[in-house]
Amino acid sequence: MRCLAFEQHRVFCGGFDGFVARIPDWRKRVCEKKIIVEVASLAEAQAVARAGVDGVQFDKVQPAELRGWVTALKQEFPKLTLIAAGGVNESNAAAYAATGVNALATSSIYFGKPADIRAEMQVL
Repeated sequence: MRCLAFEQHRVFCGGFDGFVARIPDWRKRVCEKKIIVEVASLAEAQAVARAGVDGVQFDKVQPAELRGWVTALKQEFPKLTLIAAGGVNESNAAAYAATGVNALATSSIYFGKPADIRAEMQVL
């Protein structure tokens, strides 16, 4: 099981700094769960990693930029789980995977082109 925190959770906690300050307490309270936080920058990823999260989910970061972030984070936090999300689809999944992240998160599979299905009824 995991807890996934988004921007809305930060707002509820009084902003990014207030959110980060609460992570050590949450870590104690939900020791059986992984805490994953969605981030939009390398600095945010480093801050939440230092506070004790298990992983970060990068939202809408292009593969070229993400590759450098992944390298830096793996050096400083080798056990941190790294997930690419936001805009990942079948045309760019290989590029995101090549950045070195541990996983890809996508909802694009739920937005496929509709199938042209035809039904015909006959009286026997």
